[in-house]
Amino acid sequence: MNSADVELAIACIGALGWIVQTAMSSPVEGVILLGIMYLTAYLTQRFWLRHGRPTPR
Repeated sequence: MNSADVELAIACIGALGWIVQTAMSSPVEGVILLGIMYLTAYLTQRFWLRHGRPTPR
């Protein structure tokens, strides 16, 4: 596992904690955040499938 993978894992854990904290204080905002994140991931995946993934440098 390289340092980029570790950084990504830490960022994902931080984002998950942020979503949980938001959902506990305001459930509606938590649902909206999850919806926005899902939509972003879905549209990014469709873009990559249609246009090809960027090559790593």
